[in-house]
Amino acid sequence: MRSLIGTVIEAWRRGIRALGSMPIVASVALLLTALIEVAGTLARPVAESEPTGAVHILDVAFALASSIALVPLAITVHRFVLLGEITPRYRMNVFEARFVRFAFYTVVLDILEMAALKVRSGGGVGEGATSSDLMPAVVGILLLFAVLLLWMMTLILFPAIAVDAPRPAWRDAIRDSTKHFWAMLAAVLMAGAPFVVVYLLLYGSTPAATESDLGTQIFNTATETALGVLNTVVYAALASQLYLDFADRLTRPIALTRQISVF
Repeated sequence: MRSLIGTVIEAWRRGIRALGSMPIVASVALLLTALIEVAGTLARPVAESEPTGAVHILDVAFALASSIALVPLAITVHRFVLLGEITPRYRMNVFEARFVRFAFYTVVLDILEMAALKVRSGGGVGEGATSSDLMPAVVGILLLFAVLLLWMMTLILFPAIAVDAPRPAWRDAIRDSTKHFWAMLAAVLMAGAPFVVVYLLLYGSTPAATESDLGTQIFNTATETALGVLNTVVYAALASQLYLDFADRLTRPIALTRQISVF
């Protein structure tokens, strides 16, 4: 088994190779997520001081739409890394069992994360905040931490679904991930470090006064969309590598088993 640093480097390398090998898939995913982001911005009332329930529902709907638009890209990266398969075009078949399972778990995790963030935003942390004001913030942070751990421990389930492994189960992914918890946590954090650095470089020193400028909004939308696509590609490649290394209860398809036995 390769070192964790080697696994992360290989994930980045294979993710970049996947982008170069399947530019149409990546470009369509980038365009769709950008259009969804723009549509979400336009649909949100600018003068709304306190977001209403309808606005929250719109925000959730557009966020889920963006995640679903990235599902075909993630699947193609998994299949590229694990099977060497090159997908020539962006394909979203909502009646395909592979897509439905992949999208289902993606949506579930996204909804849990948004619920935790909503609870977190309901707490006050200002100077005059009382203990009752702080409680929602504390609970929200704990829930968000739990959701992120659940996401990490579900990571290797997605490549199993993408390569049509027989009966991939959430509980099996959790059990396999639990046995390698610290290794997976380290790999996830190392793979995400470049994104954190880029985010800090781009937004860490951005003056708050310019955030409402049209040019800044366009730049932020384009940058965040591009980073979102790259994030999807890198973590799909990483999940595939971890699936190869750590999947035990989680099954593998016959084609992948034969491929591993050759090496």
